[in-house]
Amino acid sequence: QNDVRKPFLIQYEAAQREIGFQVVASEMQVFNLSLGYAGSLDAIMRMPDGTFVLTDYKTGKGIYNDTALQLALYFGAEFAGEIDVQDNKDVEYPHLTDLLNQCQSTAILHLRPDAWEWVPIHFT
Repeated sequence: QNDVRKPFLIQYEAAQREIGFQVVASEMQVFNLSLGYAGSLDAIMRMPDGTFVLTDYKTGKGIYNDTALQLALYFGAEFAGEIDVQDNKDVEYPHLTDLLNQCQSTAILHLRPDAWEWVPIHFT
């Protein structure tokens, strides 16, 4: 069976080996009620130096400016949740909001069938 995802997974694994990141949260929902938005980020990664990076995966041919805006909004979220529920320390959710608040930077992991690229996004 020809799985079109396989080349992208191979590139993801190559990036993980070379960069040395560990995914500590994925597909988590983030919210900013003050500004009225929510979204679902792809991953928070722990880097080899112990820092946390809010990361978006892209598999298209290019990276577009709206991705930086998307990451800025995720980075500015007030709290995180899971399965359409706000993070609540009274139930058995990981403390996703605490993890979100530990993120020090953002990046895009751009995956193509034959290559990968790590693109840090800096906000000024």
